[in-house]
Amino acid sequence: MKFSKRVIAGLLCAGMVFTASGCTKLATSPSRDQDTWLVKVGDKEISFEEGRVYIYLNEAAYENRFLSMQQYGLDYSWDTKESEDSDKTLRETIKENTMDSIIYDEIRYQEAMKKGGYEVSREKEQEFIKNAKELLDSMSDDTKKKNGFTEDMLIDYQMKVNVSKRYAEDYRKTFEVTREEAAEGLDYEGQYKQYKTEYLRYNLKPADSEGNEVELSDEGKAAAKTKMEEILQKVKDGAGFEETANDTEGVEYSTRDFTVDEIDIADYMRTASALEVGGISDIFEANDSYFIVKLLDNDSKDAYEEAIDSAVETKRTEKYNAALKKLSEETYKTEINEKIWDSVEFGDYAIIKDEFEKAFGVLKKKTSEDTAQ
Repeated sequence: MKFSKRVIAGLLCAGMVFTASGCTKLATSPSRDQDTWLVKVGDKEISFEEGRVYIYLNEAAYENRFLSMQQYGLDYSWDTKESEDSDKTLRETIKENTMDSIIYDEIRYQEAMKKGGYEVSREKEQEFIKNAKELLDSMSDDTKKKNGFTEDMLIDYQMKVNVSKRYAEDYRKTFEVTREEAAEGLDYEGQYKQYKTEYLRYNLKPADSEGNEVELSDEGKAAAKTKMEEILQKVKDGAGFEETANDTEGVEYSTRDFTVDEIDIADYMRTASALEVGGISDIFEANDSYFIVKLLDNDSKDAYEEAIDSAVETKRTEKYNAALKKLSEETYKTEINEKIWDSVEFGDYAIIKDEFEKAFGVLKKKTSEDTAQ
């Protein structure tokens, strides 16, 4: 089996998008049930064959994610709880999200076809053909047999998702949100008022030649303090912070912005926010360093404007999602074939888990010694 992270990443970049993911359990026989309808969206019946592609890609995406997390010692699996305060497992949530993707891709696709102008270019189609060949080539014969995958199935999937995605981008832009509307509920004075500062820093735990932190001796700290006192006098006499750092070995110059609700996070913020605009602090110690900080602005609206920008997009998305939900309830009423859908249990349904894990080197091949045990 030749499935790899490189192949998954390549297909993702090329446009095959995952949407918002021992003994192998056998899935429903592809020869018998591929044409069975899985969900009706308006007048269109989505076949189980088409749904299988979504199931496979989401299973592969999340198996890949789980394996990556496990390599860092994080215990994530299909049975992991969605959140601390939820009884839902990731298996259940991903299954729901997969069905949503099938339904809403179909709705957007049909709306795009009504509107027109969403034809897939010949160049893009050739790209999809190449993707399909690569993905099929990455699968074992058992995986292809288990799912009944063909090149046409994978091409059709990409075509639909491409049209759906392009239509979604255009449709979302039609929902207007004013900045005044977005700013409602955003507390500038209590949350988003921003302080802008620049500082000079002398690290009291510099790295040695091998990159390891080494704490300065008392004599070293005293020398650092003397150097910072000399620098403090220079900047109070009008020298620029950045210019001074460039002329002084061991001293770092940088800037830092923080909002009013971050003042109590650390001594740096408390010290800087207490200054007058243009004021320069005395030397203070924080985070294993000596600092000198200058307050440049205590009434910046940059963070507030960024919050409004984010709120505009959030509210636009809310309107877009509400409109899609209304379409699904009124124009494209949906009916799920519960008998078929209930038989789908994510985690080892479309992919073959053992083969997938072997492809990532997670399972070692049994030796004759292992077998004997």
